[in-house]
Amino acid sequence: IDHFASPGYNDSPDGLYTLLGREVAARGAYRGWDFSSLSPEEWQWEVVGGAEQTPEGLVRKDNRNGPFLRLSGVPVDAAVCAGLRLEMDAYREKQAGRIPAPPERMHLYWARSEEVAAGAWPFSPERGVELRKTGPQTWEADLLRHPLWVAEPDLFMIDAELPAPVLGPVNASQRWELTHLPKQGWEWTFAKGADRTPSAEGALRMTRVDGPHMTLEKTLRAEQYRALLLRIDAFLRSAAGNRPVELDGMRLYWADPETAAGAAWPFDKARSVPLKPAGESLPGYYAADLAASAGWRGAVQRIMVTVDVPEALLQGPDEHFSLYTKDIALVGYDGNGGGMRMAVRRIEFLK
Repeated sequence: IDHFASPGYNDSPDGLYTLLGREVAARGAYRGWDFSSLSPEEWQWEVVGGAEQTPEGLVRKDNRNGPFLRLSGVPVDAAVCAGLRLEMDAYREKQAGRIPAPPERMHLYWARSEEVAAGAWPFSPERGVELRKTGPQTWEADLLRHPLWVAEPDLFMIDAELPAPVLGPVNASQRWELTHLPKQGWEWTFAKGADRTPSAEGALRMTRVDGPHMTLEKTLRAEQYRALLLRIDAFLRSAAGNRPVELDGMRLYWADPETAAGAAWPFDKARSVPLKPAGESLPGYYAADLAASAGWRGAVQRIMVTVDVPEALLQGPDEHFSLYTKDIALVGYDGNGGGMRMAVRRIEFLK
């Protein structure tokens, strides 16, 4: 009987299956890991981004979308194993206490190392299933029905799509309001042509060409920040008056301390992200999604923003673009009043 295809089939929170109202035996464990008690040498699973062992399990604080848990070199017999169960507490820490914040989606992927080319990414959507939430702190993946769940996979990965914190300058971990700060507190330096006199309009820089706009020289830890917000107003100055223009093609680049110290030009596209309009909720702001970049890791020493001005609009030598940089904000994972925590207590392959 295909229980999963039956209209009467459902999952109960404790992992029991029911068919037409009748309970079927609970799924037993094929292999399991209890991270609240195992020694680090026994974990086998790798928590991407690192984790701290506590009585509630492995707690990861460096939380972002993408790979979350990895297991390598542990073969699992697909003929015996029918699923996976994950016990985890996901929450945000706030002054008022913990606020539940479960992932919006999670998936389990698998592969066989013998079929993976050296250096290749082993996982693909074809060999993956979604983990369904079956209880307040439990997620389960059904492998039994998947046509590619065969042989003995020995590589596994669980990814997570997390609820996004509110993105806004008021939630910033670090913020530079150039319309209010004295120039000694700006920290950011601007390319040639910037007027560094404090002004209610911010930092004014005039230019006719694309290229570097502003730079920050400061030691940062990438895992503490998920985005950069930039409020910048741009105008085409001509004899006919001032005309607002959109800035397309802006990018944010960064360099680690070693590269920043040793290279004349320490930036490359692999360590960069585009700055895009932040949306209707933040008019005038551009956002750089740092957390989405695989290169946003470790120590960062230098950040640079480049602009791409619409040069085709220039009609004469006296015309130029005036760029008013008003507000810069680095938004952290804890920037919305509470940091995301994921505490993995137990993982089980199920019979």
